[in-house]
Amino acid sequence: MERQLRLVSHFSPPSTIAEAYRSLRTNLLFSQAGEHRVILVTSSTVKEGKSTIAANLAVVVAQQGARVLLIDADMRKPMQHHTFGLKRAPGLGEVLLGQQSWQDAVSRFSDVMLGDMGIDQALMTPGLDQLDILTCGQVNANPPDLLGSPLMSSVLDEAREEYDMVIIDMPPLLHTTDATVIASKVDGVLLVYHIGSVVRGALKRVKANIENVGGKVLGVALNGVRGDLSPDYSNYKMDHHYAYAYGENEMQRKSWFERNADIAKKFIEDVWQRISDGLGKGG
Repeated sequence: MERQLRLVSHFSPPSTIAEAYRSLRTNLLFSQAGEHRVILVTSSTVKEGKSTIAANLAVVVAQQGARVLLIDADMRKPMQHHTFGLKRAPGLGEVLLGQQSWQDAVSRFSDVMLGDMGIDQALMTPGLDQLDILTCGQVNANPPDLLGSPLMSSVLDEAREEYDMVIIDMPPLLHTTDATVIASKVDGVLLVYHIGSVVRGALKRVKANIENVGGKVLGVALNGVRGDLSPDYSNYKMDHHYAYAYGENEMQRKSWFERNADIAKKFIEDVWQRISDGLGKGG
């Protein structure tokens, strides 16, 4: 249940909340000039929903057909491995310590299917096969030193060339300097603000800190907005979660095989390739 709430864009695409994530995707892609290939998602303080927004943003961009890499760079309280049912390590920590290449540490769709999420949930809607995830990994060193290392810059440069979009989940800015360290290395920063979590002065100070180190704030995603505060929502029956869906869901009219044949074939080929590689190495 917790996973379904965190990944509503995957488990309930017709819902109002999923539509809000698609609106966020559209605004990021078209609101400003220039390509936003590498986006950092952070917040001012804890429990503002930045990890959930980062995960769902990655999913809705992948559902559009783009190749997406989601990096969990929150080395203090990582959440993405829980959200997608993956092992925490190996991940970014091992990459930045020079123990493994980032390409080998990336978790792909087959890992999601074989993880806690399972095949049925992973295949519920198309899109996850376009999403790769670099989990946090095990970190014993000082996170700002690792994130500020040349290896991190190298990972971002190489990922920028390989993926259509890279989304980085980072710790809150008022508690750590982690996000500030790499703010200048990304194309833009998306700030998540939960209504009432901090005073507006603190939010402005966070924005100023990002700009002072050469970062660019793309915008602010408002979280925790009550639908009953706006009468417009009630006119479209959007005052309750999951209340709005336009038309019949086409996916429900298709059989399971019709929806997932290509993805299942890709999964089988991936597993067979891993088995072949293991036999080739004498495994």
